[in-house]
Amino acid sequence: MALQIIGHHIEVSDQIKNYIEREISRLDKFFDGIINAEVILRQDTKHNHLKEAEIIVKVYEHRLTSKANDPDILKAFDKSLTKIERQLIKFKDKLKSHR
Repeated sequence: MALQIIGHHIEVSDQIKNYIEREISRLDKFFDGIINAEVILRQDTKHNHLKEAEIIVKVYEHRLTSKANDPDILKAFDKSLTKIERQLIKFKDKLKSHR
């Protein structure tokens, strides 16, 4: 799975990159057909204290996305990751039921 990490108005340190890579690699246990994943970390321009994490996962011909906000960037990422995990489980169940 290809992974792209992008930071908008925020510095993405090596520690944060390593954490994101480790956590995103866990998504393969939920669904093994992931083509690529993109993580976008943003500083909210309207509310300076909030950080936003967005995860976009491409699975076959579908794109699953999730967003979360929090003052801590890693907490925002974890919230977004939990959402994408639920979407992957739901997508996998949907594929199984159509077969």
